[in-house]
Amino acid sequence: MRAVVYADVRTVDVREVPDATLEAETDALVRITSTALCGTDLHMYDGRTSAEPGLVLGHEPLGVVQEVGAAVQTVRPGTRVVIPTHLFCGTCVMCARGLSAACLRARAEGPGAAYGYAGMGPYRGAQADLLRVPWADANCVPLPGEPGDGYEDDFVLLADAFVTGWHAAAALAEVEPGDTVAVFGAGTVGLLGAYSALLRGARVVYSVDGVDARLDKAGEIGAVPIDFRRATRSSRSAPTGPGPGCRSARRSWAGSTRSSTRSGSRPATGSTPTGSVRTRSSPTRPGWSTPSARSRSPVSTRTGTHTPAPARTARRTWSRRGERCSARGWRSGSVAPTTAVTQSCCGTWSSRAERDPA
Repeated sequence: MRAVVYADVRTVDVREVPDATLEAETDALVRITSTALCGTDLHMYDGRTSAEPGLVLGHEPLGVVQEVGAAVQTVRPGTRVVIPTHLFCGTCVMCARGLSAACLRARAEGPGAAYGYAGMGPYRGAQADLLRVPWADANCVPLPGEPGDGYEDDFVLLADAFVTGWHAAAALAEVEPGDTVAVFGAGTVGLLGAYSALLRGARVVYSVDGVDARLDKAGEIGAVPIDFRRATRSSRSAPTGPGPGCRSARRSWAGSTRSSTRSGSRPATGSTPTGSVRTRSSPTRPGWSTPSARSRSPVSTRTGTHTPAPARTARRTWSRRGERCSARGWRSGSVAPTTAVTQSCCGTWSSRAERDPA
């Protein structure tokens, strides 16, 4: 079969490699119809990992089941499936808790495994004609339609990119109806994070970038494009709310002005009705510890400006290791912290609260 193979630093080849085969009765063999590139592939391409020449790359596959082992029950040959990046057993204690990216059985050296990635197990990647999928009942997600139909390019995003954007909006930033959101970076994951925030009911989502094509796409999906090269609202701005491709939650977009001070912060006396800006982050890879912040800043819905913060607006820093947290107060009379959500090329999200000088 043909596959994209890591050859050396900044060198990849398309080569003939041995066909993937079933190795266990719980395996499935999937013929790949589409597979996406990922920013994390650049770590290997640029020589920042222990990748050995000959490694088959890729971890974002969509395809059709070609063969299954005797113990597979939920998919059959001919089933169209999308396959998550992190393979998992589905039955260990971590998988049972919903932490499948830290599966304890997929890799002997430690928790978690992935296709086609250095240090993440012996599994060949998905940029190939065929892919062996262990624990097929857990890892193959059936989809409707036929290969090459109008949903092909959309469904392949479900392997990694869309779920990363959704995780940023839903789990990390905890976007809720009426929130105002800014996403810095309008690459694939940044755009999908912005779109996910709109699906979650955000009142307005600002998408900040400096590439014309990205700004155009941000406007198409319903975000407000901000061109940082001009430091002004882009002429590509579009009405807020999801684009024409979304049919699920249009009722939330009419610009809700629902007040909220969910953190317990209270606006100054005589201030106008408030909305809330919310952000929260935590590492997206097991064992990583990245500073993050969660804040709710009173924002005037009439003037669009920040109202003075209360004497003690708590800033909380979370760590995944041991679930530790610490808090510190902002100085009385300072400007309330504004929120920022940033995205790296590998889809890892973080957020921070920045305070203007008092």
